Amino acid sequence: DAGRDRRALELDVRAVLEIGTQGMVVTSTSPAIDPSGDLELRLIHATDAMQDRLLALTPCAPGVWCSDEKPADARYRIELLPRDGAWRIVGARDPAKIALVALEPAWSSR
Repeated sequence: DAGRDRRALELDVRAVLEIGTQGMVVTSTSPAIDPSGDLELRLIHATDAMQDRLLALTPCAPGVWCSDEKPADARYRIELLPRDGAWRIVGARDPAKIALVALEPAWSSR
């Protein structure tokens, strides 16, 4: 996964995940994300692997990918990848906080 993380940093891939009552929406202006391609969203539960989820997000508007599925209100590590797995950006969800999750390269240039 280090190669995918490094590639996301090189491409400066970033996105925001919004989890709402109607499902999940990812927005990004990154040119590295194919606007017509599906994305893979991995939700990795903090303590219970049985609650892990793998979801397909499909384009629903320019720079926007959607899923009508909604995860359980729980802590998740979140990974977003293109279908080919060329890069990966990550974030963490805490349901006690805001429903927006920043997704960024796991590696930092700082």
